[in-house]
Amino acid sequence: MLARSLVTLVIALVPFAVTGVAAAEQLNDEELRRWVEHILELEERVSHHGDDVQLMIRLTDAYIRIGDARRAGPALERLADLGVEPLRIALLRGDLELGLGDHDRAARAYLDALSMAPHQTHALSQLWRLMLEVTLADAQVTFDRATVIETLQREGLFFPGAYTPSPDGPERAARLVDRASAMVRRGSAEEAVVLLTQAIAIDPGNADAFAALARAHASDNDPRSAIGAFLVYLILAPDAPDAPRVRQYIGREIERANLR
Repeated sequence: MLARSLVTLVIALVPFAVTGVAAAEQLNDEELRRWVEHILELEERVSHHGDDVQLMIRLTDAYIRIGDARRAGPALERLADLGVEPLRIALLRGDLELGLGDHDRAARAYLDALSMAPHQTHALSQLWRLMLEVTLADAQVTFDRATVIETLQREGLFFPGAYTPSPDGPERAARLVDRASAMVRRGSAEEAVVLLTQAIAIDPGNADAFAALARAHASDNDPRSAIGAFLVYLILAPDAPDAPRVRQYIGREIERANLR
């Protein structure tokens, strides 16, 4: 059963939050200045309230967001000393390692989190993002890709088992998405899913394909798979006009599943 605590997380989900060094590289000077000011304020408060768990969590997350691994590591150890639940620490550690570009360590952290909470949406979303990075970069990793893909697909976050890029891939995928979307509108959800999985195998970064896939699953009364597809859609298109509505849908379906 999906945990009620995930509802707030999903609704407030920072769209495709990039952490660690990747985040620091994307921050402009003004954004970095604001984060540093925020960290200094948190450090001052922590110096007077060292046992305040929530303050320490916020400070650790802030270190991760600007890519300050030197401080984030000890901060994570401090959270463990304060008795913060292992799930929260695993998620933060995964974000740190992913931001630093260590896909193997990040994968282990997210899989560890999922071993404690199999439907944890942040771990699933970040693990999908990690797989996309690894696949597009053709990066060498030691973790078992098949196991990660199986974990994602079991929770509705489809990821192609094989990906062979081609110059016309995006155009071919877009045509498949258009045909599949028309099928969904006609009530042929199962046939649409087949076309959409083909589109994603051709172009795994096609946000529209995942939005259409989510609608197909929802039409076929498969809310878990719809949630998974919508989570990927939010990763790929965090600022889409319908993103707030999508987050509301995810939160509503999680709460509904929890009430059964």
